[in-house]
Amino acid sequence: MVSILICSKSSIPELHATLLWRDHIRRRAVTNIKDALSRAQAESPQIVVIDGGFPGAFELIDSLRSTSAPVPTSIVVVLREGVHPGDEKRFVDSSNLVLRPPAGPDWDEGLSALVSVSARRAIRVPVGIEFSGAVGGGSARITGMAHNLSASGMLVECVMAMKVGAPLSFSFSLPDGEQVVSGKGRVVREQPPSPAGVTAYGVAFDALDPASTNALRWFLEPSEGSFYDAT
Repeated sequence: MVSILICSKSSIPELHATLLWRDHIRRRAVTNIKDALSRAQAESPQIVVIDGGFPGAFELIDSLRSTSAPVPTSIVVVLREGVHPGDEKRFVDSSNLVLRPPAGPDWDEGLSALVSVSARRAIRVPVGIEFSGAVGGGSARITGMAHNLSASGMLVECVMAMKVGAPLSFSFSLPDGEQVVSGKGRVVREQPPSPAGVTAYGVAFDALDPASTNALRWFLEPSEGSFYDAT
């Protein structure tokens, strides 16, 4: 069963018509930052839905992104009109999905990928990864090691600093040495440096080319041969 935490001062009626209200979804709702932090820590929900006007929204997001877990929590923000442009950019950069009312078919389209990925296991496979992309306002080549490779992203250790929200293009070879995964993603969280001075970053996949999508699907679920969406 997929568990979600809804953080809002009042109900979000638009969600009632989405897949988040189906029977296999366990929902909990909180109205303040104290309860949100407590529930998130105690229950480790797969998805946290945050109303854009929720007091302490960014504190909650920072807490979720700094927590180390095999499957990082997916953050969904319901962003209504009237949000300050600076806050809007922060929400877009730090969340997995932004939903803008009124609700439509695109809401379920975006949510379905998160629910599908969250319900499945993360595969912990150490692989060498080469990155290139926008880092610190410029373009730099980054190398590192990936851990907790999943359909939605990976945890990457590297020496060069990366900013949360930075877009990345990447490619890496799967352990069989024959399949290459290439695509685009972004840094969604940063963990404190290890004693060796290496920092770990959570990277969410935004787009994979078709060949890479198939390679990653089959690698993660070889016994089932089943497909699911990468985000």
